[in-house]
Amino acid sequence: MILSTKQKWNFRKKFDKLGPDDCWEWSASTRNGYGAFQIARKMEQTHRVSFFLEHNYLPEFVLHTCDNRICVNPNHLYDGTESQNRIDRSQRGPLHTKQKLTPDDIREIRYLLALGLTQRSIARRFDVSNVAISHINTGKTWSHII
Repeated sequence: MILSTKQKWNFRKKFDKLGPDDCWEWSASTRNGYGAFQIARKMEQTHRVSFFLEHNYLPEFVLHTCDNRICVNPNHLYDGTESQNRIDRSQRGPLHTKQKLTPDDIREIRYLLALGLTQRSIARRFDVSNVAISHINTGKTWSHII
């Protein structure tokens, strides 16, 4: 993927760069619920472009820790696998587009885990899956939140 200086500038003006823990939501065109940006006559998903601009390489799968399809914050993106992508998609469902947990929720979940509460009880409390709590506990997701 090659972007000109003008393309980089055009890309960066289509979202508000908020705090490092916030979702930076794409405000321009979308396709299938994901931000879309044209490069060399091809539409690219904006979270992939953002990952590339931050890391200077493009993996096969770029996944969101925030579960927000229009988020382009590189702190919320990670190099994932097809298997991780399938698991994430099955947990959220095909129409999931909004973030369910907040950074404050993540901090509280970690605190409750440290107190010894079960992952199952925490999952029920936050209305998420046991796997979501496990991923938070092991750092597979939300590792950027301190």
